[in-house]
Amino acid sequence: MTGDWKEIKSELHADCKIFRIHKSTRESELSGKQFDFYTLVGTNWVNVIPVTEDGQVVMVRQYRHGIREMTLEIPGGALHDQEDPVIGGLREMEEETGYVCREAKLIGKSFPNPAIQSNTCFYVLATGCRPEKPQNLDQAEEVDVVLVPAARIPELIRNGEISHALVINALYYYLNQ
Repeated sequence: MTGDWKEIKSELHADCKIFRIHKSTRESELSGKQFDFYTLVGTNWVNVIPVTEDGQVVMVRQYRHGIREMTLEIPGGALHDQEDPVIGGLREMEEETGYVCREAKLIGKSFPNPAIQSNTCFYVLATGCRPEKPQNLDQAEEVDVVLVPAARIPELIRNGEISHALVINALYYYLNQ
């Protein structure tokens, strides 16, 4: 049996530029005991599944510093303040790939790690995609655009070529809509 946890106090523990760490003291409704918890507070994220008219998924290959490896992913990034996920997703897609789309819609969301993070990751499907602009990458971004037949996505997940958990989540929503 579980219950709610009453927040006794919360304070900023560290500001790490792309996220903040908050320390909260909370009291268990069941036991009455107090414990300290640390939460990563950051912006919400968006991942976009861009699909061309001929059934190719527009993906990006980039170096990820956390694992020190190249990954195959879909475009995505942080949303600005209260930015609409579809608008933010299309912005990220255009910046990273130069592709624009005919239609876009929100197809899902998840909580990346609700045990320690407070943010949401949204998933947007963009259809009728075509290259129209040059990439507009951030200073430290280096991104290669890769077209992958949609039918190959499950195989690339199974063999580990697509290994980013949030990308796999997004592709789950795409493949099961």
